[in-house]
Amino acid sequence: MRRTSTLLAASTLLSACVSVEPLPDPRQTVAPNQRLVVLVYQSPGPWIIKESDSKAEAAAKILPVGFLVQTVQDDKTLELSRDLQQYLPRPRYDRALEESLLKTLKTLHAGPVQSGAEAGIAPVQIRDWNSAKDQLDWRRRYYAPEYGAPAPRDYSKVLSLDDAAVLEANLSFGTEATDEGQILPAVSAALRLYRGSTSRLLWTRDEMLTEKTSSMTLSEFKAEPRELTRILENLAPQLGEAAARSTAKALGLTPPPSELKAPPGLSPQAPQNLPYGMTPADFARYDHLASSGTVLSTGTVVVPVVPAVSTPPVIISRPETGALPP
Repeated sequence: MRRTSTLLAASTLLSACVSVEPLPDPRQTVAPNQRLVVLVYQSPGPWIIKESDSKAEAAAKILPVGFLVQTVQDDKTLELSRDLQQYLPRPRYDRALEESLLKTLKTLHAGPVQSGAEAGIAPVQIRDWNSAKDQLDWRRRYYAPEYGAPAPRDYSKVLSLDDAAVLEANLSFGTEATDEGQILPAVSAALRLYRGSTSRLLWTRDEMLTEKTSSMTLSEFKAEPRELTRILENLAPQLGEAAARSTAKALGLTPPPSELKAPPGLSPQAPQNLPYGMTPADFARYDHLASSGTVLSTGTVVVPVVPAVSTPPVIISRPETGALPP
């Protein structure tokens, strides 16, 4: 469904001859120590896809037939999603995804990584940024907005974000369908990076995880709604970690010094350049000196103490006169 929406948006631009400013090089968008604020927005309801996108994608290539097919399919999906939604518990997949996303990013970025609450953004503001009448409206506004359209959320109005890069994760949950008719529980995140001071879009990426081993049908999920929720709850933190790692790789983030591994064979406290003639094994033997307050530096040479060697006494005889020899 995400692929079809992107295809339709691109077709709209081609037909209207709209010029869009290209995105910058993602590896130059976040400075090594720049503050990164992470905001997670969850869909107001599930998105239950019963059929594969292949037919819709084929129809979308023919304008204006594609728009009609997409609209009809979206309406059917919304109806199906609402029907199943009434049986599902109130989901909080966003919490699990946010926790995993933040935890992983903090090991991959040397600068501060904050949640919306840690950045001082009021909960009412975050709710306002995610307002939608239903999941279809939410998808059109935030998950798959028209390509080249202004940012749906204006972060530039929040002065405390002026120095930050804002990473938002728009979380959708529900099911995906294969060409073979299999229904797979799925969670997906539309990731976007914005400059806090201007709300300019800097980078975008989609991440999705599905439970490929599931063999349940929609009727079975309706009869056992807790099973679908359980699967999605397990997928959410995995998606958060995957999203964090793909983001760090794409943006070229630098890990904090504490995450840099020491060379093999050396303890974390060992100097990189050992004194001449001293091996890592020697350093390990004398490592107890560090615990006693003695710090080994590159110019320190440790000399082992040689035990005293006993020698036979030397007897000096005195002459008969009692005088000492000259």
